[in-house]
Amino acid sequence: EKQMEFPSSPFGCPLLLTADSMLRVFDEKNKVFASKYSENFQSSLEKFLCHDMLGLNYVKTYFLTTKDSTEDSTEDITEDSKEALCSVLNDEMPEELCGCEVVVQASQYFVGDRLKKLWVCLRSDPIFRHHLPFILENWALLLTEGNELYSLKSPLLPLISVLHSESTYPQYSAVIEVLKRLGMPFLNQAVVEADQECIKGNCP
Repeated sequence: EKQMEFPSSPFGCPLLLTADSMLRVFDEKNKVFASKYSENFQSSLEKFLCHDMLGLNYVKTYFLTTKDSTEDSTEDITEDSKEALCSVLNDEMPEELCGCEVVVQASQYFVGDRLKKLWVCLRSDPIFRHHLPFILENWALLLTEGNELYSLKSPLLPLISVLHSESTYPQYSAVIEVLKRLGMPFLNQAVVEADQECIKGNCP
């Protein structure tokens, strides 16, 4: 009697459950994200592993990322993830934000706390965080206190306010107010984490 052995690799087998609840074939040339932030990308759920599968002890090479999203290491993150990331963002983001330096009203494109949730992904998921400079250069996602969106290609970038508390830096409060009256944009740090290296290195 001929016996069938379970394959040592899942590639070519219909064993991949994606975030859209579809069972798909593992494709070595078309890997999906193993990220707990798939809910941010409703137009691309087929490109993410099902959230319920994230706790399994799988082999890291089966997916674009296998690291826990709290880890700081970017080891094993390859450039092919950039192409997959572009595909996801192109599907999800309004085309007006792509390649745009300034968008006047963020509320036209992001309802409720959607942008804030997206930023949690951008600064927490290892692949998105690894490619954050590329993302911010190509999509206007830097939110200001005035509800505007900027990209890193803008000739005028939002300022990072040192005033988390006026009592901490009272000597700067008057200067900040003057700059705001002159129309200078300030980064909305309740949404955008200014401590990211690519933001600190570009926003004054």
